[in-house]
Amino acid sequence: MNYRIHPYRLEFKHPFKIAHTLRDHTLNAYLEIWDDSCRAWGELVFPPYYPETLDSFTQFLTSIDLPIIHGIADVHLFMDHVHATVEGNLFAKAGLDIALHNFAAVKESKSISELYQLKPTSTQTSFTIGISSDREMIEKIQVAEQFEYIKLKVDGKEIERIITCFRAHSDKAFVVDANQGFEDREKTLEWTHRLHEMKVAYFEQPFHKDDLASHQWLKERSPIPIIADESFQTIDSMDRIAEAFDGINVKLMKCGGVYAGYKSMKLAQQKKLKVVLGCMSESSVAIDAAWQIAGLADWVDLDGPYLIKNDDFLDKQ
Repeated sequence: MNYRIHPYRLEFKHPFKIAHTLRDHTLNAYLEIWDDSCRAWGELVFPPYYPETLDSFTQFLTSIDLPIIHGIADVHLFMDHVHATVEGNLFAKAGLDIALHNFAAVKESKSISELYQLKPTSTQTSFTIGISSDREMIEKIQVAEQFEYIKLKVDGKEIERIITCFRAHSDKAFVVDANQGFEDREKTLEWTHRLHEMKVAYFEQPFHKDDLASHQWLKERSPIPIIADESFQTIDSMDRIAEAFDGINVKLMKCGGVYAGYKSMKLAQQKKLKVVLGCMSESSVAIDAAWQIAGLADWVDLDGPYLIKNDDFLDKQ
């Protein structure tokens, strides 16, 4: 099998701010793979707060031999081998995994969801509004008119202003994502009760990713589910996460691809954990792959293409 890497730069429509980062773009790469009869694409991104880069992705690909793929069983065998023999490189694994899944889907003349015997979901994605000034938030609320519910990025210092502004200009349902932006347990608990009164469905990652004790303390007292994002990376951490959280945010990039995401979601269901299927500002290549397993999620947050103004790489090929 042949491959080619296409570096690209995804530009946000608006600067995107979370509790610890502000950025106006995301570097990514598209992976093109082909043989004599078939061609397919994968994608991975390189957020600045994760260690993987274009160079590490290139090194990853040169360290492995791409397999001959006849169907989804070959993809599973190969990705199990890669996860077992190559340490880390989860974003790189995700980009390759997505390309191989798309390749297998073409080979078997089925969608990825059909390969997993999953029904398409009718669940709608949320639309994310990053931490913004009041004026910027009003503009983003207007842009998000088509979406049924909103994900608000917050932190411990600005949550009051953000929610007050949002509620003054929208009556849409919303959830909150703190990206580790809270420190005080008691104040955070107070917010869970206030959010419950507003019918907020869940509160994502309030404390530092390593502070499982505070998350468990909050989980035991909160009237709404506490969801792990930064604290949950791969299926290997599921047992300890299940003690401290009510649910997990599964992202193809951080867990290593469609196959790893599918297994994580199935195990979460067994452990009675809620599941958010999220993204990391990828374009439609990775997002389309994630949608194929969205039927296993309680909530979907796959709004990456709606936040990007140049999601058109493949249209240019």
